[in-house]
Amino acid sequence: MKKFFTFWKKRQAHPVDSTSVSAAVRDVADTVANATAYENRGIDCAESGAYTEAIRYFRKSIDANPDDAASEYGNMGIVYSRLGNYDEAIRCFQKNIELLPDDVANTYNNMGIVWAAQGNYDEAIRAFRQSIALSPDSAASACHNMGVTCVAFGHYEKATQCFQKAARLGHKGSQKWLWKENIGD
Repeated sequence: MKKFFTFWKKRQAHPVDSTSVSAAVRDVADTVANATAYENRGIDCAESGAYTEAIRYFRKSIDANPDDAASEYGNMGIVYSRLGNYDEAIRCFQKNIELLPDDVANTYNNMGIVWAAQGNYDEAIRAFRQSIALSPDSAASACHNMGVTCVAFGHYEKATQCFQKAARLGHKGSQKWLWKENIGD
């Protein structure tokens, strides 16, 4: 009981100004709201093909709230890959993985696409396998993308295996490829 009274006396000597606490809470809420607004605007720009503007808004979101910027880096990676700036796309995807290591299966799938576009077959396959290992939810897409990569590099038998696995997981694009090539599951 004595410890409580000692604590209470100290609190009375240094009271908390509720106005400054409220202002601090509002500042944090405004920062998060601004970051979210910038990110949403970046997504809108990316979806409309205004990639340079999208990157600008994603960077503003990162500046507004750097402690919660993983998705912005992932989004910028996608935008940079659409612009053909593959090195910057990989850098953004790696930053996304660094900031959010527990939820990155889609990021590895996206990295695989970029590695394949760069002509780096081994890194692409490694990234797709990592995506598959991390999340069964992303396995169909990663298997399909691995199949596309195998076709691009002339590995048709491996591509067929990938497409068959993706088709079994419900990937429509792989099902169409197998049907077009007249290959059964």
